[in-house]
Amino acid sequence: MNDIEKRLAAIPEVEPDEDDIEAIKRIKMSDDKSYGISLSEIERLRDERGYSVKISLRVPKSLH
Repeated sequence: MNDIEKRLAAIPEVEPDEDDIEAIKRIKMSDDKSYGISLSEIERLRDERGYSVKISLRVPKSLH
């Protein structure tokens, strides 16, 4: 296991709290389009393309 894997493994997983759950419900119910695309459209595109998550991460050159 390299240094990055060790650091990632050390990050604790947390469950969403009540505020998070309520915020998610509000977003889903309102189908917010403040970013120019609705949540339902994002979900449809994700399902069509088979994507789950994409994460971009910048790291110092020393970790490359």
